[in-house]
Amino acid sequence: MNLLAGTLIFIACTYIGIGIDNFYKTKVKILGEFIEFIDFTLTEINYLKTDMLAIIKKYNHTRSTKLSNALKSLNNPLNARCENFSISYLTYEDKQQIISFIKDIARLDADGQKVYAEEYKQRVNSYIKYINAEQSVKGKLAKKLAPLLGLGIMIVII
Repeated sequence: MNLLAGTLIFIACTYIGIGIDNFYKTKVKILGEFIEFIDFTLTEINYLKTDMLAIIKKYNHTRSTKLSNALKSLNNPLNARCENFSISYLTYEDKQQIISFIKDIARLDADGQKVYAEEYKQRVNSYIKYINAEQSVKGKLAKKLAPLLGLGIMIVII
């Protein structure tokens, strides 16, 4: 009986470690989708002078990502609040950054939109580098130490 309980604890700890690592990887993927959205926005602004609501609608129509699904859930993206922005893996501040990008860029003229989008893209890229560094430390550490913790608990139980 103790062997079964110890084995289950070991498996649970291993699963938790892998889950923590996957959390950081998924967060980086979603932020990469946000960079893609910024690039898409820049293209639409530069060549077609499209307004923000039409850009979001076109982006959602041509993509099926976590970010596009979250944008689809918003009734009015220009008046959205973080509580209505349904995307997991991102903190409240991350969601606020995405929503503020959409709101702020919609208020600017075409030249201001280009500059703002480029600056925002640089800011998000540096944040992605930070999250990648965090993933390489915390994610990999959790992935390696969680099974060891489970093994230690299993040995104590047996």
